[in-house]
Amino acid sequence: ETFANLPVGTTGNWHGDMDDVGALIEEEDAVIPHRTALAASSLEALARGTPVLHRLLENLSGPDVDIKHRRLRLSNEALRIRVFEPLPASFDLLCSLGYVPQDELGEACLCFDMTRHDPSAVEREAAWLRRLVERRWRPKNWPCPSCTLWNSPDSTACAACCEPRPAWAAPPQLVKPKITEAAKVAAPPKASSSSIAVGQQQTASVHGAKAARQQERDQILAEIRADRQRFTAVGTAGAKGDILPVASASNRTAATTSSALTAPLGTPPICF
Repeated sequence: ETFANLPVGTTGNWHGDMDDVGALIEEEDAVIPHRTALAASSLEALARGTPVLHRLLENLSGPDVDIKHRRLRLSNEALRIRVFEPLPASFDLLCSLGYVPQDELGEACLCFDMTRHDPSAVEREAAWLRRLVERRWRPKNWPCPSCTLWNSPDSTACAACCEPRPAWAAPPQLVKPKITEAAKVAAPPKASSSSIAVGQQQTASVHGAKAARQQERDQILAEIRADRQRFTAVGTAGAKGDILPVASASNRTAATTSSALTAPLGTPPICF
């Protein structure tokens, strides 16, 4: 029923196991319209549109969507040629994930509604798209139109009646598009209790050394301030004439010492 309108036959546009792809469409016990339409697309359309469509889904995979990915201009020629023309159902797919059609200054756009953002739903759609491409390009057995014998994918003629392989059973000539799951950034390993203890000890020693250096600097600054205060006090006293007696006392002390050294032996020292 799901594949009632699929282009299956001698056209060669559709390739894949119908039952396999049908199960893929109904794997969530519900037929989703945009998935049915995507599964019915030709290989040419899938090869042309799935790489960019998958990249658009990857832009929505995180918990927060970059501001530059929240607005898609429908007039963008690259998007039109590489996504919306080959895969019209991609429009419904993007709208189901949170994009809303809007008209901004006369230009049609898809604007992302962050209130509807669900990263898990985005990942499910991206994984489904990867499985679809894988199954559509998967080699398949084919039944002989004459004797109904099932033959292997690489057989070019029926093993029983030598009937040539029909065109619709031939392997696809198009190269399968490369769409893979983006590499996820690994979380940093959790530190063990021993490494945490060593880190705390190192941090404590660093803080202790800094405190010691700061204490030494404070002590030096205190001494410098004390010396400055003493010099200031001496300068103030000299301005008032109190420094002269100090100088005279110093001179007398020097003279006494000089006389004691130069006096002849036996001469009593001169005392003041």
